[in-house]
Amino acid sequence: MGSNQFPTKENADHILDYLRQNNADIICLQEVRLNKRQIFDVANSKLPQISHMQLAHTSHEGGQLTLTRFPILNMGEIRFNNSGNMIIYTDILLNSDTVRVYNCHLQSYRLRPTEINSIDSMNFENQKKTMTQIKELSAKFKDAIIKRAEQAATLREHLNQCPYPVIVCGDFNDTPVSFTYRTVRGDLKDSFTDSGKGTANTYNGKLPSFRIDYILYSPKFTSYNFEVSSLNHSDHYPISCDLFPAEK
Repeated sequence: MGSNQFPTKENADHILDYLRQNNADIICLQEVRLNKRQIFDVANSKLPQISHMQLAHTSHEGGQLTLTRFPILNMGEIRFNNSGNMIIYTDILLNSDTVRVYNCHLQSYRLRPTEINSIDSMNFENQKKTMTQIKELSAKFKDAIIKRAEQAATLREHLNQCPYPVIVCGDFNDTPVSFTYRTVRGDLKDSFTDSGKGTANTYNGKLPSFRIDYILYSPKFTSYNFEVSSLNHSDHYPISCDLFPAEK
């Protein structure tokens, strides 16, 4: 779940209420506002099932947060040059096994609301202004696509070297037909493909549309009950699923 679009205390309280009701064993959040205003007050979140957490700041305001019921054995970060996006990974003790959870936020287009609105309202009678808008948007799209591809390749290399079964969660900012998704997924399973239905649009906005948030995992697991919640207090809809050991 991302929470950057609506950084208010009221929205944070709604998100915390959802997390309490959902009662998940593992929670991965991206772009959590954790500044001095305590918009998302982790210390007093009162999630009864959560005993352990990993936090990494991507800016002075906040960053990524992984919360879990299970003991944490090791923590790490993957940071990217010239980007405010990152990945954190958490090795947890799941029963008697070690499982690595990746909490990912890959490069976004970083479009301002005015730029998104300009796509709908381009006036082709004013060709000079329209061409300027198209060039500016094209440059942003190109930069994001290149950075995201590099980040996906870095993550895939990290996954290839991981000695444990993995769960890969987060905001890829790209669709299931993209190079980013195919590179990261590799031989991992997709919770939506295995147990979801419909189109599973996960972004609460115009761009990028469709499914851009994922829960992927090693074939050691199988998923049930993939769901996109209708919670409307972030620019992403939260996704969830139940993971169980795969039948041998």
